[in-house]
Amino acid sequence: MANKVKKYLLFIILSFFVGLFVGYYSTIFLLRAQILDALNAFKPLASELLNFTPRPNFLSDVAAFEAIVISIAIPLSFEIIARISERYQSDVLTKRFGQEWVVRWLPLFLIGNIVVAITLRFFVKDVPVISLWKPLAWLTLIGFLFVSCALLKFFILLKKYMTEIEFILNRLFDEAEKSLK
Repeated sequence: MANKVKKYLLFIILSFFVGLFVGYYSTIFLLRAQILDALNAFKPLASELLNFTPRPNFLSDVAAFEAIVISIAIPLSFEIIARISERYQSDVLTKRFGQEWVVRWLPLFLIGNIVVAITLRFFVKDVPVISLWKPLAWLTLIGFLFVSCALLKFFILLKKYMTEIEFILNRLFDEAEKSLK
């Protein structure tokens, strides 16, 4: 009788693990099928994106927008630096503002992207014929999006330096702690 109970118990445990195994893998296969169906729904969009080529006309728009950004952002940053220096009678804040990555690198990214956009626009009239056109056009578009995000960060930083004294003090204390270590 004990042997029969052991066999029955072993059968129940084995059945449990087989059911667990089958249920687990059938769920994975079902989930995999659902994921593949979802990915198949995105195939037309992915195909459209891969075949998409920016038009040469957008390069003029990018160059114009970024030239406007340079004409606004650089004088504005100089004005902010002058105000900070006058308000606190300190060059430390001026130097700290000038060391912010967005203040240092935004003009360089802007000028680089403008140069690429104008160069492409100059060499490509209406119909792109060179094979290098598509990667450079995409690079210009990605650069434009990056510059737009950096510009937003730049304006947020300007606002913080002009209005939030605690932000400035925290930056200075952090810099002082780093220099003391």
